[in-house]
Amino acid sequence: MTDIIERLKLDHQRLHSVLEALENALTEADAGDEAARDRLFCMLDYLMEYPHSIHHPIEDAVFKRLLEADLDGDQLKIVQENLAQHTLLEAETRRLFDAVDEDDTQLDALADLVSAYIQHQLVHMQHEENALFPLAGEVFTLADWAAMDEHYQALHDPLFDAAEARFSALYECLGVDPAHAVYKRGAAATARFLAATGTEGGADR
Repeated sequence: MTDIIERLKLDHQRLHSVLEALENALTEADAGDEAARDRLFCMLDYLMEYPHSIHHPIEDAVFKRLLEADLDGDQLKIVQENLAQHTLLEAETRRLFDAVDEDDTQLDALADLVSAYIQHQLVHMQHEENALFPLAGEVFTLADWAAMDEHYQALHDPLFDAAEARFSALYECLGVDPAHAVYKRGAAATARFLAATGTEGGADR
């Protein structure tokens, strides 16, 4: 795989860690941690900014180029469904963001939203890594990869590739060293997810 696919996989590992922290923050809020709701808001602010504004559009560029390839009917359906899921996930993130932003949203209702959201994200990423990324590896030419790798420079993550002050409340719970923006927990989070879903032998990560 080329740099762009390896980076998209790294984004997934990082997102696993954020989703885990999102679930933990909800548990902490339910236990009376007054700062936990602020962390929830901060995580969803990040999820609105990077995954949906940068990561997904670049994946869309990869998948739309796949649509130009000679795909069979099943392959075509898989690509089209995945593109549609990005739109749905963005709307779901916005709904969750708005729910956290509303002070009167009950934690029970928020817990249901968070649980469904995390599950949808994990299934979506697993599908991309098990089906879409390998499909690109099978059908893309060197020219296709060269065109896609032009997008690589746009993959700047404001949480993991930088040390932005607005995310300072998240670095400790994500296992990131803000002095170097070093990502530490992604591999472990991914391993737990694969073990839980029985997909250890899935696509190359």
